[in-house]
Amino acid sequence: MAEVNTSSAGARRSRPLPDAAGLNAVFFDFDGVILESVSIKDNAFRDLFAHLPQHLDRILEHHRRHLGRSRFEKFEWIYRELLGRSLDEDESQVLGERFSALVRSQMLSCPMVPGAGDLLRALQGRFECLVVSATPQDELERIIDERELGAFFCEVCGSPPGKNEIFTALLERRGLEPREVLAIGDGLSDYRAAEASGVHFVARDSESSRQDWSAVPVPTIRDLTELLGHLGASRDG
Repeated sequence: MAEVNTSSAGARRSRPLPDAAGLNAVFFDFDGVILESVSIKDNAFRDLFAHLPQHLDRILEHHRRHLGRSRFEKFEWIYRELLGRSLDEDESQVLGERFSALVRSQMLSCPMVPGAGDLLRALQGRFECLVVSATPQDELERIIDERELGAFFCEVCGSPPGKNEIFTALLERRGLEPREVLAIGDGLSDYRAAEASGVHFVARDSESSRQDWSAVPVPTIRDLTELLGHLGASRDG
């Protein structure tokens, strides 16, 4: 059985991946798992709130601590906790549109995570592959279509709702048992959604995501090349 590291900090122990023979589906996060786009979203928050220099550090800290959560939830937190007022629906929509405009061209040109393309090709027709992302649904579908990735996924699920709700709905809708599913994410919010629904989880531990996995009992990988042998060859022959 393949083994991967459990933490990027201090001495690293090894934790095995779930037995691939028992898996039938893989839930992929998108930013930082399929595309190397985490820094693009960082920069979008920085640019969007550049007029609040006194709050930028806390805005970026909150955004990074909650990778895998909707940008609209983060907007609400910024207005409530830092600006001391509520964010109305019209303002939120304007912020969302500006955010989408900031990231669009870069999302279409940024590289894929190492191993992502090879892994998706290896799993095609053998596993159910689905995207579960905090990116708004329309925006996510457009990016996947323009990046010509749609053929690899049987469903693409963006926000709303949140990932907990999406995981639960997918298990029911597709008739999957939690033990049959592996979720891959790069944020603690991804892990919590997987834990709540009972599915297996592996964390992508990258410098760009800045997540501390040292206290979380999950296997970690540097990129998707580390899953290729384990999942890609699991049903050969």
